[in-house]
Amino acid sequence: MGLLPEWYRAFRSPPDVAIEVATAKDVSTLAAIDAATFGDPIEQIRPWVEPHIDAPGFTAALARLGGEPVGIATAIFTEDRAGPCVGIFGVGTLEHARRQGVASTLTSWIVERAFAVGATLAHINPDSDDAARLYARLGFTETAGLDIYAGV
Repeated sequence: MGLLPEWYRAFRSPPDVAIEVATAKDVSTLAAIDAATFGDPIEQIRPWVEPHIDAPGFTAALARLGGEPVGIATAIFTEDRAGPCVGIFGVGTLEHARRQGVASTLTSWIVERAFAVGATLAHINPDSDDAARLYARLGFTETAGLDIYAGV
């Protein structure tokens, strides 16, 4: 799914949902939420998550609901021949915190930060129809494929 800045529909975050940039101290929490959300063994997740912390272009986001860590997302900002873009990956929310605005808040937070620094496209790959509907409410549009043309 793709999103241009003019298509974006802001999401009003619930007051008890807060998003922060994850740091090295959060790696275990990120890995635990990722493992619980997506069902992969935590031993495989930590080596995947850890390099994203403080890596150029990456933002690991941690969502808290009432102060409790409950959601994650990763963004990669690129600026190459296709121009400034943000890819959003691994948006996950613990089961007990779903349907409370956590995933929408995470995604909106990433999109707003990326557009604020000049991204002209956000893209995301939903893994379910429910996720696709959530992203569509933010303005993302499904595409059969994404063709990016860059001038030489």
